[in-house]
Amino acid sequence: TAPCGRPRRWSRRCRPVPLSGAARRSCPAPGPCAAPWTARCTPPSRPCRTGTTAPSSRSTLNCEFRTGDDCIAGFDNKNVVIRNCIFDCACSALRFGGTDVLIENCVSVAPSSFGFRRNLTDVEKEYNAPTNESCRHNMHTPFQYYCDFRADIRYAPGNILIRNCKFENPDSIFLHPFDGEHKWCCNRALNSITFED
Repeated sequence: TAPCGRPRRWSRRCRPVPLSGAARRSCPAPGPCAAPWTARCTPPSRPCRTGTTAPSSRSTLNCEFRTGDDCIAGFDNKNVVIRNCIFDCACSALRFGGTDVLIENCVSVAPSSFGFRRNLTDVEKEYNAPTNESCRHNMHTPFQYYCDFRADIRYAPGNILIRNCKFENPDSIFLHPFDGEHKWCCNRALNSITFED
């Protein structure tokens, strides 16, 4: 990863990392801004995969994410299914961009088990200090559109359906900061997203 836990540009030849039967455990990530996280995916026979910048179908099923940052992040994704997941985060449940995406039967919980690390000092971040009461523990948003310039976006972003999901106490429901001011949302605008009960 690059500084602050941000992934470097992924090669299109990379395969997704399966998280199958992962133990539920607090894992402080190395690096000055990285957030601790846990993931538990069941059943072990069905892999839980991230869908970052992958050209083919990906599924994230029956997973529980606990993090002080984003639960699932990525863009230039196509044919992605995220189903029956629990999001416990202090940032975005999904910081995501893609085409033909289905997110259904997911739940977010609040407050987050881990705080967002922005309020920690640089020294605290460097030594992976735990978050404290000054760190945000509420979810920023369930869905924030994501599309920076670290990779080409090959498909028109859209046809994203968020169905039958419950999000507890987010600051906002949806963010699309495509205004030239946000470096994580500056490549290609999202053309459609639908929320259904």
